[in-house]
Amino acid sequence: MQEIMQVAAENWERVFKSANGNWKLTIEYGWATLVGNLYANERMVAEGGNPSRITHSCILFNNAPEPFAPTVGLFADPTPRDNSEFLTYTSNAVNMVDGWLNAGRVFSDAAGDAVNRMDLLQAAMHEIGHVLGLDLKYRGFDTREIGDR
Repeated sequence: MQEIMQVAAENWERVFKSANGNWKLTIEYGWATLVGNLYANERMVAEGGNPSRITHSCILFNNAPEPFAPTVGLFADPTPRDNSEFLTYTSNAVNMVDGWLNAGRVFSDAAGDAVNRMDLLQAAMHEIGHVLGLDLKYRGFDTREIGDR
């Protein structure tokens, strides 16, 4: 799990590598029994600064997920840096007020042990996106959206 979280964080760091500022972010992660169909869940612990940003968060991965068809369980990629278990990569973007925003990066057409399983790397990247404020429930994102209307 440590390498999967490291790869997910590095992928997000590449997105923000040209950004200015010194944004310190602490992400704790681990396993827990989550209720329902959740494979992972992020919870903000603290926020601060100007503009307001999440500064500390916790991501929990479900150690007893209730799979729904066709998914039969979790896939912990032993080689998360090469994506060799997925044959197709797709990216999509949406046009926001200030320009285009990448709204999704999806690896699909799984092979081998990844077939019909939730990829923990994709789940980690999704949850880190929430930590970075890409979530309509996050006050900083919501405030920005209201200000743009």
